[in-house]
Amino acid sequence: MIHDSSPDTDTPDNTRVGCLGWQSSQLPDFYPGDLPPEWQAEYYANEFRALAITPAMLAGIEPDGWQDWPDNFTLYLLQQQALTEVQQSQLQQYPPPLSGVLTDDHVIAAAGLPVYRLTDASQSCHVYTRTDGQQHVVTLSIDGRPLRQLRDELDKLKNLPGNLESILVSDPVIPMKQLKEFHTLVEIMGF
Repeated sequence: MIHDSSPDTDTPDNTRVGCLGWQSSQLPDFYPGDLPPEWQAEYYANEFRALAITPAMLAGIEPDGWQDWPDNFTLYLLQQQALTEVQQSQLQQYPPPLSGVLTDDHVIAAAGLPVYRLTDASQSCHVYTRTDGQQHVVTLSIDGRPLRQLRDELDKLKNLPGNLESILVSDPVIPMKQLKEFHTLVEIMGF
């Protein structure tokens, strides 16, 4: 398993690695077999430092469920449409770590949260940039790609102005072996 909480990787300047979603169907060899589904989000938060979820996934986490999550954890809401009033109200119930909204829609206002707009996209990589232009979140497909190819993709990200906050693996199913190798590559490359 990946343990991100060592002191040498816990500085604010380091890029967080995580996934789009945490369900066992996406991470089939990650959770212990006897772990109840309602504990999966908290288990995930103890192993990774970032997560992007949809509003439907957010509804599956109780607002007080955040109390035991690590302080250095960041959570992004992936929202492709304007938020409804009900969704805006739900967002206000969630304390940190809800860090911002990732969107390709230019009209989303998100209950006072920072908005990261899609600024660059390829088939395997999407770059979201906060409205100040200095903070970035990347979603990246690693599915079956060799580490050399992923290294080349990460090299391109080093040219982003400002700070790369998080890299979120976006594949629908992510084998842990490949995710560990990717995480190690990110660390070796100095992100």
